[in-house]
Amino acid sequence: MKVRLMFSNRVRIVVKCWLVLSVAVFFVRLGPVMARYRAAEQKFADLNFEAKQPAAPVIVNDPHSPRPELTLSLAGRAIKKLDESQIPWAQIVMPKRDAMYLAANRKGYFANLKENCVIFDFPQPRDEAGGLYGIAVASQVMATVGEHTVVQFWNSMTGELLATVEDEHPTIAAFPDLSEHAKRHQNKLRYQDAGARKIVASPRIGSLFAIGKVDGTIELWGDLAYRDHPQLLNEQDNPKSWPLFTKRLGFISRKKVHDGKVEDLAFSHGGRKLVSVSGYTATGHGTIPTPDGNSGGYEMLQFDPNSKSDLVVSATSSLQEEWRQPLPHRPGELALSIGAQHAVPGEFQAPFAVAMFHDGVLLGDLNKKEVTGTIKSPVDEPSAMVQSLAFHRRESALLTLHTSYSGEKENVTIETVMSLWQTSSRRRIATARLPGLFMAAGWDTQGTRFALIRHNPAMSKLPPSMTNLLPWSTQPTSPFLFHVWDVKVISQSGGVAVAE
Repeated sequence: MKVRLMFSNRVRIVVKCWLVLSVAVFFVRLGPVMARYRAAEQKFADLNFEAKQPAAPVIVNDPHSPRPELTLSLAGRAIKKLDESQIPWAQIVMPKRDAMYLAANRKGYFANLKENCVIFDFPQPRDEAGGLYGIAVASQVMATVGEHTVVQFWNSMTGELLATVEDEHPTIAAFPDLSEHAKRHQNKLRYQDAGARKIVASPRIGSLFAIGKVDGTIELWGDLAYRDHPQLLNEQDNPKSWPLFTKRLGFISRKKVHDGKVEDLAFSHGGRKLVSVSGYTATGHGTIPTPDGNSGGYEMLQFDPNSKSDLVVSATSSLQEEWRQPLPHRPGELALSIGAQHAVPGEFQAPFAVAMFHDGVLLGDLNKKEVTGTIKSPVDEPSAMVQSLAFHRRESALLTLHTSYSGEKENVTIETVMSLWQTSSRRRIATARLPGLFMAAGWDTQGTRFALIRHNPAMSKLPPSMTNLLPWSTQPTSPFLFHVWDVKVISQSGGVAVAE
């Protein structure tokens, strides 16, 4: 009996010790996890994620502002699943206020901006593996262009691949595809240049897309009901007269509109017009040698530096030219005001803006078919190359983004600068300065929200080589910052919003 009792006591002691040790280990392991969170509004907040929220920008009002009572207000936030960003570049679109789509790093992403997180991504299927270079969203259909000479259509609500359609008109920018995927595409070609094709979506009810190419052509793609019934392209949107979505997606029409590369394009007048701007003319191929001097290298397009650039307004139904305006220099991005996007042809104002690589921002009116002026940096400041722009809600205010360098030699600081301009006087009202090098941006249709990718400011000292400037393969895990910003124009007295 004594032996049994002693054995039972020892078992109980062992069990108690095991339980105590288990509880201790549990709390030891729980400690670091709980340290990442704090209770807020009856739910836990992730402190690691909160640390990735951007600091408020430095806002400076221009001393010569035409509206000294107004200033900028920017509020930014990180997006879950994009906060550890390995994205150096992306095309970003916001077809609705709280919906964001982007194409980057061989994937597409859809983020709900109310929930501040990615809802789904849509990686390329195994037999279509390759980079996605451009994305556009019309109704419930998303269209993408990428490395392969195809156009892909997706369900914009679920990310389901609906169709992959061969592009039968590859341009000079498409090179022989030596990969295992070449056999799956009839052209056996691959685009290495992300700017070889630019895709945008029409605001019409049906699914309609326009693609501008490096050879100056513009193509229409989307619901084949437009090809079968081209008169629909001229009609006002009317849900009662619009046929049910046919689920037949593909090529509709094409026309050579420019001599040079289509740098950017957009639908205007409710989708009944197409506005496009062109840059240099491609003349052939060249090879950039490898840094170590070995044979091979990277195939790149060669352009004629004496090319003529222009802006063209075309009828969407026929792609027939209606107005052509020569441009003083090669253009970058094109921006249309809300008025230009939805205006009735010939009535009211339809402002547009074009970022010029060497001459500020060109302003004009699509209905009047005229250039109305140019926005330039003040004479006491170095000329800034505008890298992205948008009208803020109304045509009276324009927002621009550019990269600013200050300091000398090894102490150069790089910032992304947003400027707010009054379009009537073409003068600056205020600026917002964000640390880090501008990489890419995308705007909503009213210029009140934009997504911005920056090179991490901790690495924003002027480097000795491009390898150090873009160190996504060698440097810390997050060399880039991805944030979404809300933009307001507010009164300096009392903070009353004037234009949101």
